Amino acid sequence: FVILDEIHTFTGLEGSTMAALLQRLQIDCLHTAGNPPQFLMSSASLANVGEFTRRLTGRLNIISISRDGSPKPEFTTFVVEANHREFIPSFHAALAKGFNGAPPTGLTFVQSKEGVRLLAEASRTAIENSGYSSTAQSVIAYSAQDDGASRLNKEAKIANSEARYVLSTSALELGVDFSNVHYSLTTEYSG
Repeated sequence: FVILDEIHTFTGLEGSTMAALLQRLQIDCLHTAGNPPQFLMSSASLANVGEFTRRLTGRLNIISISRDGSPKPEFTTFVVEANHREFIPSFHAALAKGFNGAPPTGLTFVQSKEGVRLLAEASRTAIENSGYSSTAQSVIAYSAQDDGASRLNKEAKIANSEARYVLSTSALELGVDFSNVHYSLTTEYSG
């Protein structure tokens, strides 16, 4: 088996290089093992996974699974047009107050590591000023700048719900997975 994740990244020169490599691998496996390898490929970002996979592998017999059967809770989407430098800290403080210092765990995605740092500091201050100083310690600023030990420590706090407010750049997409998220905020969305 050959397993490839995030296949949507194989475009342009990288895509044609990967396609050539996969074609060569199929030929070599056919000559040495008598049959070509089985491919398992995934992408959460492609609308045309089957066609993309056909072009990438040169194979015609593609089985595309394009629906997710896993259980999902109901969710609500709100769009708030506000100054995120003011809104995010006051939202975090309101959660601390509304849940008596034990708010639900949530993510806030910010464009830059400096923005993460500043909003985390502002959130801690706003939570402390609302009378929940112990809850302020559960604000985590997570970015690719964190060293290995610091990242592992923060990821452990996220996993065991010690971190209630996680502010992060897209670095959090690098393999951190936790299921106890109750809300997600995105700042500076240009769409």
